[in-house]
Order: sequence, then structure tokens, then C-alpha cells
Amino acid sequence: MKPISNEFIDASVERRKRAQTKKNRLQRSAIQWFSGGLTAALIASGMSAIKAEESKSTAVQQSATNLRGEGTSPKQGSIPSGLEHPPYKMSRSMTAEQKKVLGTWRLVSWENKDEQGNVTYPYGKDALGYLVYNADGYMCATLSKKNRPNFPGGDILAGTLEEQAMAVQTYIAYCGKYKVEPGKVTHLVDVSLFPNYIGTKQERFFKFTNGKLVLTHAPELMDGKLQTPSIIWEKASK
Repeated sequence: MKPISNEFIDASVERRKRAQTKKNRLQRSAIQWFSGGLTAALIASGMSAIKAEESKSTAVQQSATNLRGEGTSPKQGSIPSGLEHPPYKMSRSMTAEQKKVLGTWRLVSWENKDEQGNVTYPYGKDALGYLVYNADGYMCATLSKKNRPNFPGGDILAGTLEEQAMAVQTYIAYCGKYKVEPGKVTHLVDVSLFPNYIGTKQERFFKFTNGKLVLTHAPELMDGKLQTPSIIWEKASK
């Protein structure tokens, strides 16, 4: 057998080296291609996630804006459906004076004084009543003559004209929102037994005397004469 020459061996080794080099180059190219594709995919995925998060954030901000009523221009003087007056927001940091007004008050007395200085008691010296100021900005006042006669028939909607007239003449009540200012509370009346009060602002000046709430207001026509009331309340919890 003819011996293999050194040249042949060297050529074979060189071919194997070139083949291995080519193989290594192809492997590196494949790895680079795969890595590049994976990186691109990750970047694309990340961008999609960022866009989705931005869209979500924008939607949340828009919802919050809509809830706050921003971004739109409400009609001048517009009032929410079913409300006679726009709501007043109670201050988060109420003054000591405002805090004293809050709560349920029981009537102590109601007296009127006419222009000649004569004092009368519309529902008697033993009149009954309650005045409520809630923290949500709503109030309700009710005053009544004591021992009012019942309707003999017991039908709330079928009393005689005389019975109905007596019931109205011996009772007053109204409710709505309120706003407190130094020395003054404004009642924004939504419902009232006396129809003339509905939709009006009833201003009451107040002060505290010996822990009691004293309300007065401008002279009002009552029983044919201009009279100035003085209504005294005490905390119902006493």
C-alpha cells in the first residue's frame, strides 16, 4: 500500500479547519439572527404593553374628568334635574361656628314682635318643633302648635275644608339645602307647606346664647302685620 504523503495530510487538515470555521461562522450568524429576532420581538412586545398602559391611563383620566364634570361648559345657571337649587359643598375645614350649628335642635320658643313692639306667640308659648342641620348640606325645619285637633274621619286626604285650614294654620315645615356664613345661615327651600317659600332663599341670622341657638330674620308679613320673629332652639340630645 502506497504511504500517505505529508502534503495530503496537511491538505486534509486545512480543509477540516476551513469547514469548522465555516460551521462556526454559520452558527454565530444563526445565533445573532435568533437573538436579534428575539430582541425585536421583546421590544415590540414591550412597546405594545406600554401603549396599552398609556391607553388605559388615558381612559381612566377621561373617566375621572367626566365624573368631575370637567372638560364641558355647563349652561349658565343650569340646575341638576329635580333640584330647585345647585348643591352647596360643605367645607372640609368647618369653623367652630359652623360645627355648633350642625345637629338636631328642639324648639324652646317662637315669638314675634311687630313694628309697635307688641310680642305674640304664633303657636303659643308651648309650641313644638325641630330644626335639623346635616353635615351633607341639607336642613329641615318644622314648627307646630301643641295639641292640634285630629281629623275625625281619620283620612289624611279627606278632611273638611275647616279641618284642613286648621291643620295648615297651626303647622309650618320646609326643607332644602343650606349655607353657613359668619352669623348667617341661608336656607334654600326645595319643599314647604307654605308654597311661597319654595325656590326661595330664606336668610336667618343666628347667635348662640347660653348654648342655645337663636334665629331671627327680616320682618315678614304674618297675620296681616310685618313682624320680626325670634326663634330659640336647644340641642335635642339634652
